[in-house]
Order: sequence, then C-alpha cells, then structure tokens
Amino acid sequence: MPLSEETKERISRLIDLSRVAVHYGYLPLILYLGYTRSDPKPALIRSRSRSPGLPRILVEPISGLLAGSVATILVHPLDLVKTRIQVDRTKGTPKLGTAWRLAQEALRKGGLYRGLTVNVMGNATGWGLYFFFYGEFKARFLAHKQPTSLDYLLTSAGAGVLSQILTNPLWVMKTRMLSPDERAYPSITAGVKNILATEGLRGFMSGIVPGCFGVMNSALQFMLYERLKEIASRGGSKELNTMDYLMTSATSKIVAGVLTYPYKVVQVRAQNFKSGYNGPRDIVMKIAKEEGLRGFYKGVGLNSIRVLPSTCITFVVYENLKIHLGSV
Repeated sequence: MPLSEETKERISRLIDLSRVAVHYGYLPLILYLGYTRSDPKPALIRSRSRSPGLPRILVEPISGLLAGSVATILVHPLDLVKTRIQVDRTKGTPKLGTAWRLAQEALRKGGLYRGLTVNVMGNATGWGLYFFFYGEFKARFLAHKQPTSLDYLLTSAGAGVLSQILTNPLWVMKTRMLSPDERAYPSITAGVKNILATEGLRGFMSGIVPGCFGVMNSALQFMLYERLKEIASRGGSKELNTMDYLMTSATSKIVAGVLTYPYKVVQVRAQNFKSGYNGPRDIVMKIAKEEGLRGFYKGVGLNSIRVLPSTCITFVVYENLKIHLGSV
C-alpha cells in the first residue's frame, strides 16, 4: 500500500528530528529519561541500596570527572561552533545561518569533533576538581550548620577559582584548536610547542583574569542549584528523581549563564591567537566600541542550546554516580 504525501512528509520530519537529536546529544538524554521513568526500571538506576561505597573524598572527583566527560563528548560540535562565533569580530548579532555556515566549514576542515580530546580533558578535569573542592569545602565548613545562599556562593566560588587556575592551560589549548584561524593547532603537542616557543609559560595563563571572574557563573549556578534542590525536596523530606535534577540543573544554568555570559566572550578572545587586543580591559573597550552590547552576547543562543543537554547530563550523571559510588 503506497504511503500518502502527508505520511511521507511526517516520516521525513521525524527522521530529521532524530538526526538532530542524535547529533547534539538530546537522544541519549531522552533515552535516559525513558529508562528512569519506566516501570520496572533498569537495575542500575532502580537500586538505591548499596554496600559500603568509595570514600567521600573519591566519590566527588570521580563522579564529576565521568559526568564532565559524558556531557562534553555529546555536545562537542555545538561547543566548536559556539567558540568560533565568540572569536568573530564582525559587528552585529550572528544569525542562525552563521552557525550553520561555521558548522559546514568545520566539517570541511577537520570535522565537528576537532579538538575533542583537549575539550574532554578540560571538562573532565575541571568538573572533577570542581566537585572535589566543592565537596571538601561543604564538608569542612557547612556540615555543622544550616547553609545560607551566601555560604553556597562562597564555597562554589572558591572551588571555581582553584579549578580555573589548574585547568586554564587546557582551555587555552581548546580555544586555539577550535579556532577558525589558519594558525589553529592541529594537535595538543603542536600547541604546547608553539606556546612555549612564542609566549613561554605565561601563554598557558592567557585569559586567566576573565576566567576567574567567570567563576561567578558556576558560583551562581551552584547557589541556585542547591536552593532549588532544597525546594524540590521540600527541605529534604522528599527523595529527588531524575526529572527533579534535570529541572533544577537546567534552571540554575540558564539563569547564571545569561547573567555572566559576557565574561566568556572576553575570555575566549583573550585566549585566542593575538589579534589586536592588549589585555582583558582592551578587549572590553573594543567590543563595546566596535560591536556594542550585542558583541558581549555573541553565541549566547547557541550556548543556551548547548548547555541545556550538557548541564542536565552532567548533573544527572553526577548525582546518580554519587548514589552508586558511595554516600557523600
């Protein structure tokens, strides 16, 4: 029996939607949601009872490292396109066609997964260190008191500064490997040799000032995340499920991201190949003069699309790994 044109069109749309879902990481998230909300649930997710797990000092970094790795691999193509939009100095707001054009160029020159290794290294190490320091600060300073929003803000900011300083060399490498510049590093080894030869060790700390300022992003995110979890759990009387983690992580990331996004544009341009800028202050002044307020929000739309699956996957994997690796 031949299919009608309407049916063919619906099938075509479904196929297109599936391709987008697979490519940008939403399908794994959808499948995960389906499993966690199914009855009976898979044993790995269903089981809450556990034998004595790993020590707390290991649970946080391992959970963060694995969660960061999974999320980065799934959304790397969007990260690549977003980085190229951020380093673009063209006046005006990038259109959807700009992102598509940059994606096509990336496919022709190295692929959408160019620089994946250093991106995974940066995010895995960054999340691992962040959750380690954050967990230690909470255990040492907040365990014997009722934490306030300021307590969450300060502990997450401290964890963010330390992880930013330790991982900044990886972010410099990532920016320059993902850059559309013809000088983009073909590998980590080539990048390390080039930076040592042309800039010395200081080159690995490019963009550290706006990077540390950007700690406010993660600080705000974690403050909101912890508060939203408290609200969702009704003060700890309700056990949170996957949907609760998804909603709280997505909401906290979007709010924090929009408020602090300009620093990311400044940081990426500071870390990119030298292109007429003389430090973070000069970058801010030139963006304001040449591109206006919109220049500070280049790539914000694509970034929002990227961080939703990335953040949700990171926190859902992190919270579930904490449960199965041991008690925090």
